[in-house]
Amino acid sequence: MKKILCLLLLVVFLASPCFAVNSEDFVAKGIEWGKKGEFDKAIAEFNKAIEVNPNDPLAFYNRGSAYDCKRDYDKAISDYSKAIELNPKFATAYNSRAIDYYYKKDYDKAWEDVHTAEPMFKIHPEFLKMLRKASGREK
Repeated sequence: MKKILCLLLLVVFLASPCFAVNSEDFVAKGIEWGKKGEFDKAIAEFNKAIEVNPNDPLAFYNRGSAYDCKRDYDKAISDYSKAIELNPKFATAYNSRAIDYYYKKDYDKAWEDVHTAEPMFKIHPEFLKMLRKASGREK
């Protein structure tokens, strides 16, 4: 009887909210790894966050940023796109995706994201200057 009671208490204790795993914890760990330049470890933490909560736009955004640091622009764009799908007003995701499209020389898509982000977010003037020059367009 005592063993059963102890097991029940252990189960209840481990299921309590203080032991709950949430995506924010993994995102925070991923950001810390990223600050240390450990991008693969950061990506692993963001993957865990996405596994726990596949609807967390910050997990996708931050994983995209880690892929950016590895210059894997296709994966970064995919993650920024998912973050935008989950939160269509995520202006920094549009901005980051625009920069990656610029790196991939897909200037039309870069401009689309700039136009979407501009009402919500101040696009860096130097980036706009570089995009204008590379694309041969003003807007």
